[in-house]
Amino acid sequence: EILERRIRNLEFAYHKPLIDYINHIHFVSLNTKDKKNIGALDPIVFLESEQAKELSTQVTEGLIGTKLTEDDRFENSFNYHLQQIIERRAKGETVGLLNVFKEMAKSKEELIK
Repeated sequence: EILERRIRNLEFAYHKPLIDYINHIHFVSLNTKDKKNIGALDPIVFLESEQAKELSTQVTEGLIGTKLTEDDRFENSFNYHLQQIIERRAKGETVGLLNVFKEMAKSKEELIK
């Protein structure tokens, strides 16, 4: 029994760095019924400036296609609002890619709306 306890303590000491590393990981659930998970995979939420821009652009192209996203009017509006939202996020506001689309929906231009 004493030997068994000593072995367990040695095993714990050996694996402690791994255990500490695992305990520092922020795990996210993708359960859509849990309101805390809304926006968990939003590029603006989990990435910094340039990476957030790149992935947000790719996601948008995937959602609505390149025919629209390559139109200069749409692209300029999207980039402008994306930058505004990323700056607001950097200041601590709870915003994300959906806010970019909400701002664009206010446009007077039908293509952008």
